[in-house]
Amino acid sequence: MSPASIAQDDAPAVVLASGSVTRAAMLRQAGLDFTIEAAAIDEDEVKRALRADGADAGRAAEALAELKALRVSARRRGDLVIGADQILDCGGAWFDKPADRAAARRDLATLRGRDHQQITAACVARDGIRIWHATQ
Repeated sequence: MSPASIAQDDAPAVVLASGSVTRAAMLRQAGLDFTIEAAAIDEDEVKRALRADGADAGRAAEALAELKALRVSARRRGDLVIGADQILDCGGAWFDKPADRAAARRDLATLRGRDHQQITAACVARDGIRIWHATQ
């Protein structure tokens, strides 16, 4: 067995803690071999709680990404679990993925001509511990 194959065999599995087709496609395009195990989280409830605590959109995206990674990581010992989230912020209003075309049309009309920011957060956890994160 070559050293490369030994290192690959010993490498931890990578798990995406999301059912997002887009996130999975990005990881595939990056050449990662991974499995998908979506975290069961009520994102709307978490966002409401974070807002009530005064969190901004960046903190909320980071908290959701971490929560997803930690939730799945607790069940997947030894694996590297990736959690991610994104929130569009426009003047303090948070926009989620629109439910349908009518909602998308309303959102676009609201955003038209206004400065807004897409905030993305990612977190990697292993054995229930956050080992890396970034928010942009």
